[in-house]
Amino acid sequence: MTPSLSVVIPVWNDSDALASCLTRLRCPTAPASEIIICDASPAPAESGRVAELAARHAARHLACPQPSRGAQLAAGAAAATNDVIVFTHADTTLTATHLHAITHELATNPTLHAGAFHRDVASLYPNLTWATPLIRWWMAELGTIYGDQSPFIRRHTLARLGGYPPLPIMEDMAFSDQMRQQLARDEFRLLDPPLPTSPRRFLRRGRLRNKLHNLTLIAAWRFGAVSPEKIHQIYYQHRSEGET
Repeated sequence: MTPSLSVVIPVWNDSDALASCLTRLRCPTAPASEIIICDASPAPAESGRVAELAARHAARHLACPQPSRGAQLAAGAAAATNDVIVFTHADTTLTATHLHAITHELATNPTLHAGAFHRDVASLYPNLTWATPLIRWWMAELGTIYGDQSPFIRRHTLARLGGYPPLPIMEDMAFSDQMRQQLARDEFRLLDPPLPTSPRRFLRRGRLRNKLHNLTLIAAWRFGAVSPEKIHQIYYQHRSEGET
């Protein structure tokens, strides 16, 4: 039996990327019957634009009180009604092909409960193309699963894990930890095709600078040196637009 999909998208001042995302997800061959947009855009004009896009693409629009990716995703997951929940970012190029890969794997492998997609390493880090096999192995076996890998999970399994962590930032790492620690090896898998994400933040600040900045914040969170709320403040004060 082919599972039904609910796609949850957090948005904060990013209607342009959302428009492209919804166009892909609402193409005739895409198997996403439910799309939930969790909108924390503070400006009425931007929030209105997001609501308009949701209505145009037959998606549900949830107004969220403040920008907090984890809280937005948790709200979307709580509102989802289908068998499987897919969490994705507006600037991640999730397509009908990726959604079909999810439904195929879950329909043919009853032990599979959750997963995500391999990253398109070459598109983000052209100089590391040679290391792609090693990176793929690491990510499949041990690596942290990030939000731009569009993680998916069966709805009843998410409830068993305790729900999506409502953190303002680093929520994807906390969710990755939940899946790695609580799911058996055969219950989780990374899928192909590799998933590309917009390089806009890398290009704006520089690949190396952006990577070092992110690694510093990740280390601060991992060691408990800085609260997620403070990391959220630091991260977004460097952003000129609200990618989530």
